[in-house]
Amino acid sequence: MDPIIDFLENGKLPDDDKMAKALRREAAKYTMIQGQLFKKGLTQPLLKCLRPDQTDYVLSEVYEGCCGHHIGGKALARKLVRAGYYWPLMMSDSQEFMNKCRRCQKNANFHKAPAAELSLLMASQPFSQWGH
Repeated sequence: MDPIIDFLENGKLPDDDKMAKALRREAAKYTMIQGQLFKKGLTQPLLKCLRPDQTDYVLSEVYEGCCGHHIGGKALARKLVRAGYYWPLMMSDSQEFMNKCRRCQKNANFHKAPAAELSLLMASQPFSQWGH
């Protein structure tokens, strides 16, 4: 975020031409409003960009706060976007946060039965219970 902010506020570019071109292309997706970085989108409102030290609080509020309901990683990331937040590692951080939730892991419905060959069951008199 820092190079993008530095470019948008001060016009500062890296010395390497290739990196400068990449930064210009990436910075076109962002805007600064009152000293805060926002990500622009075609089909979504401006998303407030968060620094790594802010993400844990927002994740916990959306995941288990008053309106949270312990959802999966992808759904959590989508809910964060709908709440108006963005950071580059949002999807992986959401998945990791969900995997660390002790209540979800304790109450999860895990299906980890060992693999076994299927065995054929033969009925000696099929349909005999209904009579003739």
